[in-house]
Amino acid sequence: MTGKKFAPQTFSSDEFLESLNAQCGSYDITGDGSASIQGHLSSFRRDNLDIAVVGTSLDTIIRATPNIKQDPADHFFFLLQEQGESVIMHNGTEQLISSGDMVIIDATKASEFRYKDDYSLQLSIQVNRDEVAHRYGKRMTGGLVIDKSDALGQAMRLLLQQALNDDLNANPCLGDSFYNVFGALLVERDKTSAQPMSVNEVVVNQALNTIASHFKDPQFNTQRLSELLNLSTRQLQRAFKQRGETPHSCIQKARLQAAFRALKAEQNGATNASVSRIAYDNGFNDLSTFYRLFKKHYSSAPGEI
Repeated sequence: MTGKKFAPQTFSSDEFLESLNAQCGSYDITGDGSASIQGHLSSFRRDNLDIAVVGTSLDTIIRATPNIKQDPADHFFFLLQEQGESVIMHNGTEQLISSGDMVIIDATKASEFRYKDDYSLQLSIQVNRDEVAHRYGKRMTGGLVIDKSDALGQAMRLLLQQALNDDLNANPCLGDSFYNVFGALLVERDKTSAQPMSVNEVVVNQALNTIASHFKDPQFNTQRLSELLNLSTRQLQRAFKQRGETPHSCIQKARLQAAFRALKAEQNGATNASVSRIAYDNGFNDLSTFYRLFKKHYSSAPGEI
């Protein structure tokens, strides 16, 4: 969406922080003040939307209590993750935000942004608290995540794409359109009472989707899963711990369930040959392990299914 006009430039950390505070309010960053970083900072206004573009190769940006006292900005901002991934701690939640996701931040509350990739690019749309209260009442809260797969979230993203267009007359009602779509999203959220997921829940969901796509590969294991998710094995195991499971047990369960369905589909009863074929086809490379796990899970031997 952003293209070359928001390409990174070279800053010292002190230069970047000074520009960040000028564009977005009071924040702190980690690292040596003289260190060279890649970044981009710019801001502009479209209709009644104030938009800032922040790109950085930093690890962490913080808005803590001293920053809020120094700059008591009474507004919210919609934060769109345009490039890279970040973990955002805000309003009692910890969210993993990927490219295309959006999160609502309350500027009156502490927040911390940890960037997972070499370079992160975010768009920040500032909205006045009084304007928000008038339009949405108390439904607007910091920490609300809008997933990139959400249809109304996609509509908001398209409107932001128009906002980045240099043609100021492209959509003279851009701000109202953006607010109206977001209002519809809040109404939809009220109906479903959706709650934002923790970082561990997001990791587990991503892991389960990856397992579903790769479990038939006999070489697929916990190490390979962590590599595909760009996480350490320890991070992955910690995320699964809350479920009382391990990544390895979930991989084995996916294989067992697929083998069970295949055995049930056998029209003329399973033979030893067909049992072996089904086991190998669904990621097992050791028949004794398959038989042992299958009987433990289903209380029956594979040939009895």
